[in-house]
Amino acid sequence: HVLLFGFDWARDAAGSRLTSHSTFYVPDDYAAGLAASHPGYFQWVASIHPYDPQALERLEAAAERGARGIKWLPSAQNIDPGDARCDRFFAKLVALRMPLIAHAGDERAVHGFGEHLGNPLRLRRPLDAGVRVVIAHCASLGSGEDIDNGGTRTLTNFELFTRLMDEPRYRANLAGDVSAITQFNRMEVVATLLTMPVCGVSQAAT
Repeated sequence: HVLLFGFDWARDAAGSRLTSHSTFYVPDDYAAGLAASHPGYFQWVASIHPYDPQALERLEAAAERGARGIKWLPSAQNIDPGDARCDRFFAKLVALRMPLIAHAGDERAVHGFGEHLGNPLRLRRPLDAGVRVVIAHCASLGSGEDIDNGGTRTLTNFELFTRLMDEPRYRANLAGDVSAITQFNRMEVVATLLTMPVCGVSQAAT
């Protein structure tokens, strides 16, 4: 099956839609409807902003409609995966056994709220909560602060991604999505991925 992804609005800290700051929007109903109309070919992935006051209700409804996961693009949607405001959302993901597919690394196609939100280390919070996390494109673009060590140095986002992948405690719930890594501006990560001794890999459609 091909996975059809929804894409929620960017939202402010109170969860209100920021329509003028949202590059595009794909309603969950649209993705779910297409999947339902062609069940032999498609399944779907919901996109639910965790700051939305109705986020938990939306998440339960998406699960009931057969959503296979949740998609976030943090820098474009104004989501900080490392924020405590997301904890109830993460707990619900674990209860529903639903994975989080999160973009990490720099975002070059969609305008956003700061590339710091794409730092792979911000995904420690859902990982530590027990969420199954797929890091899109293996965080293969840009650089981020080493917030594990006080942000005193900057490393490539891919190096921060491989740090997470190397940690035994995440081997059961962390995977890397390899879509787009053969683009010319990402290809330098391929050799490392092929030689990593332990590497969860998925090919999520993004």
